[in-house]
Amino acid sequence: MARRGRTTIEWLLGIVSRSHLVEGGCREWEGARNDSGYCVSWAPEALCAALGLAGRLVRVHRALYLIEHGTLDPELHVEHLCGNRWCIEISHLEAVTQTENNRRAILTRDHDLVGWDRFGWPPPNSEEEPVL
Repeated sequence: MARRGRTTIEWLLGIVSRSHLVEGGCREWEGARNDSGYCVSWAPEALCAALGLAGRLVRVHRALYLIEHGTLDPELHVEHLCGNRWCIEISHLEAVTQTENNRRAILTRDHDLVGWDRFGWPPPNSEEEPVL
């Protein structure tokens, strides 16, 4: 069936078929990623409308969180508890504030994915502890 005519079930099956389990229980996405390293996929129009998503190119983890939980406060972000942006395992996702999301990024030193060099701290492989 053409991409345009996919149902939500077909989209979900496609998501599962383009992912695999890795050590630690993560289900890693093998499909496209955006410039920030998040997994993206074209979703059916009906699914986007039902979830209140503005476009059809969606962040897979966010769409899966919305399917599982039904709603998400617009002020919250879907955080990867495992710290793996390629992970789409629903049990690894949690809704958090931007402040909490930033705090966790600092604590886990996610500089390889979020580009700490833009902020000037910490340098890669730094032993310096964050000040919170």
